[in-house]
Order: sequence, then C-alpha cells, then structure tokens
Amino acid sequence: MNDVAAGEPWPFEAFPAFAADLIDSWSDAPVLAQAEASAFLQAAWEPSEAAAAWLRLWDAFWARALPRFSLDADHGSIVAAVLHSERLGHLVRWRRPHDRAGLEEVCARLVGRVTGDTALLARQTPWREGAEALSRQAVDFPVLAPAAARIAESVVAAVDEGGEAALTHRAVAAAAGVSLGAVTHHFPTRTALAEAGYAWLYDSIVQSARRAGVGQADHGDIGAHILSFRDIGRAAPRSRALEVFFLAATRDPALSNFAARVRYSRGLGTWGFLREQAPHLTRLDALLISHWTAGAGRAIAADPGLDDRVRAALLKANDIFAR
Repeated sequence: MNDVAAGEPWPFEAFPAFAADLIDSWSDAPVLAQAEASAFLQAAWEPSEAAAAWLRLWDAFWARALPRFSLDADHGSIVAAVLHSERLGHLVRWRRPHDRAGLEEVCARLVGRVTGDTALLARQTPWREGAEALSRQAVDFPVLAPAAARIAESVVAAVDEGGEAALTHRAVAAAAGVSLGAVTHHFPTRTALAEAGYAWLYDSIVQSARRAGVGQADHGDIGAHILSFRDIGRAAPRSRALEVFFLAATRDPALSNFAARVRYSRGLGTWGFLREQAPHLTRLDALLISHWTAGAGRAIAADPGLDDRVRAALLKANDIFAR
C-alpha cells in the first residue's frame, strides 16, 4: 500500500489485513465491544435502538471503506453483515495467534467471494482449520441420556426467559421442577450447564431444519436457501438463547473453551445441508453464509423495518456463492 499514490484506491488484496486489524483492535477495547454485544443481546428480546445505532455506524463505515479498496459499494451490506458476526465471534479470547490469523483468512475468503478473485479463493486456511480442530479437542459436546436431556432443555428454557443471569443451577432447577442436587449431579459446573444447553438447542434447530426439508431441497438457488436457514432459525423455539450462551461465554474466562468451540463450529450445519448439492462450496464458504444469516437476523431483530432490505440482499448470494 505504500506504493499507492495519494488519493488513489488501494488494491482489494489489502482489504483482508485491514479488516482483520480493525476487528482485532475493536476486540481489544473490551468496554465498548461488550457494550455493543450487550445491545445485540437485548435485541434478541425486543427491538433495540442502541443495537440499530451500532449497525448504522458499522454499515456506513463499510459503505465508505469498500470503494477505498477498489471494491463494489453494492456489496457493502453483505460485507458488513458477515464481518459484524465475525466481529462478535472475535470477542472470544482463546488462542490469539490462531484467532488473529484465522480472522484474516475469513476476510480473505470474503473478498475472494465478492470479487471472484481466483488467487484469494485458492488461498489455504490452515489457521482457521487448526483452530477448529483444537476447539473440538478442547470441548466434546456430550451425548445426553434422557434425564440429562430433560434438564438441558430446562437450561435453555431458563436462559431464554431470564437471559445470562439464569445460567445458574438454581434457576435451572426451578425451570425443570427438580431438586438442585439433581441438576448438579448431571451438570456440576456452570460450564457443563452451558455446554449441555447449547448442544441441546443447536440439535433441536438442526432437527427443525431437517423436518422442514432443507437437506432435501434443490440448492441451485443459494440465496433462497440462505433465506430458508434464516427463517428456520428465527422460528425455532427459544433460539434467542443461542446468543446468551455465546455472549455470556465471551465474558467468563471459565467458559473460554466452550466459547471457542461455538465460534469455530459456526457454519458446520450449513455446510452439512449444502455440500452435497453445492460441492464447490468450502467449509469457509459455509462459515460466510452462516455469518451472513446471523448478521441478517441481528439486523432485523434490532430494527424489524429492515426485513425487506435484508431479504433482498440475501438473494444476491447467487452472484457470490454459485460460482
């Protein structure tokens, strides 16, 4: 970039490092970063002007930044949604070399997709793949016996109703109608509660998608299927608890391994549904689609008036992922 004349656009190949540095620096300002995360957590329950204001700032920034890197401003809403979801994920402080290098790999894949640049699309992603493998080693979500599964469902119910403050053994015991000892017997720590609740909820959403026939559909229209993922996620019972589990984990060092597993497993369900009918998509493409879906969902939760605009943007996925 030092070779670019003053006032001239920078090459789009410089964008991944720029975006990754920006997100990494933001995460190093924990007071502001967590204030923003809290606003989006509140938006899971009701529209939030604070969350909507954060999104307006974020969208406006990328609308101006993309042309500076010779990128089409029409892709601004897509880039903003994907990077916003990745930005919340980067609140996880786990293995910093993997986190930072993997973040830049995600940004590079995003630019490769919006530009169609073959060199960026051919770039390997060893740091992100390594982080995903290490997170699986750190946390193995349990296969729940029936009694434990009933309590895990109550973990979700308690958190969905009471937010992060309800991620306690007493709140779960009250929700389940069982003794405190019964809850601690199955899940002795807060970490165990979070892992069981998240695993139960994630599986229930995947099962909802399968019942809706997402896995059997023709995936020629990637945009339509992103919309179906979004709609199923919004309709899934107690899905807002997903936000609580993850964002609570970014604030609690005891939950760092769990938070990392959640962060680095994002997109696996999407990939499972898409990979047979769209074999050109990679694991990182599925991550971008998952981020885009999550970012769209947060935008609409913060400001329901954005629904039509967000739906129109999601349909552009055919231009980005169907090649």
